[in-house]
Amino acid sequence: MKDLTRERTKAEMYFSLTPEERLVRNFPTTDRNIAKFLKVTSVTVCNWRKAWGAKNKKNKPQSYSDLSHEEKIEQFDNLLYELANDPKSPSKYKELFARRHGLLVDKTEQKVTHEIDGGTLAREIIKARRELENSGMAQVQSESRVLCEDLRITTGQGEDKDNQV
Repeated sequence: MKDLTRERTKAEMYFSLTPEERLVRNFPTTDRNIAKFLKVTSVTVCNWRKAWGAKNKKNKPQSYSDLSHEEKIEQFDNLLYELANDPKSPSKYKELFARRHGLLVDKTEQKVTHEIDGGTLAREIIKARRELENSGMAQVQSESRVLCEDLRITTGQGEDKDNQV
C-alpha cells in the first residue's frame, strides 16, 4: 500500500482555503478535482476532509447566529469597510459606509431650526448689548460688527418712546 502522507498534507492545505482563495491560486476547487490532482479516489479525499473537519472543529469560527450583537456589528462594519474600499464595488457601498460612520448626511434630514430676518437679528443684538451694559457685566462696543454697513442700526434707532427695543 502506498504512503499517502504527502497527498493528505496537500489535501488538508486545500481544505483550509476558501473556494475563492483556491481559485486565485489555481488550486483544485472541488473534492473531485482535488482527488484527480492528487491521484487518489474521491472517497479518500472525502474521508480526509471529514477527519480534517473533526480535528479543526474547535478552531472553526462560530456561526453568525451564535455571535453577540456587538460582534455582529463589528463583522458588518469590517465587511462594509472592505467593500467600500474595493475599487470594483458599486458606489452604494461607499455611500452606505459614509452614512454609517456619520460622514454623509442626507439633505432631507437637515432641518432649519431658526428662521430669522435681518431686522429681528439687529433688534436682538441691540437688546442683548443693552442688557449687558445695564447689568455692568461687560463693556460692549457701541457699534455692531456683526452686520454689514447697509443693515447696521445706529444707536437710538429701533427704540420706541420708552427707550425699549
